[in-house]
Amino acid sequence: MSGFDMGVLADNLRAERVRARMSQKDVADAIGASPAAVQKWEAGESVPLIGSVYSLADLYGIGIDKLCGWNKAEQSAA
Repeated sequence: MSGFDMGVLADNLRAERVRARMSQKDVADAIGASPAAVQKWEAGESVPLIGSVYSLADLYGIGIDKLCGWNKAEQSAA
């Protein structure tokens, strides 16, 4: 398995928010974060806490593996 890539997470956070047709404020309100935090996560300027990652994945209806860009086949090979 390759290491954590904040750029992949940032891209996926933005893509999932857009897919859900939500604003950064909508997401922030839904998970109890600030809009500035959501903006920084999507820009790759800061890393969300693991609790926020779980909340975001739940909000978007996906697993954290997809949100983080982890491929299950890569994990099995490691």
